[in-house]
Amino acid sequence: MNQQINLYQPMFRKQKAIFSALAMVQVWAIIALMMAGISGYTALRLSRLEAQLVDAQKYQVITE
Repeated sequence: MNQQINLYQPMFRKQKAIFSALAMVQVWAIIALMMAGISGYTALRLSRLEAQLVDAQKYQVITE
């Protein structure tokens, strides 16, 4: 007796990996670098704004 296997059914098809582990690590690394860049930019911007605030407070004290 011969038995036939239907290879066209979804459970017998080879599954493709949409994202490999390496691709996921690369995506997370890119996201981490972008977040670090944004954080660095905001820290720089904050330090500049704090310096402007100190200057404005000095000017306010002088004019009072």
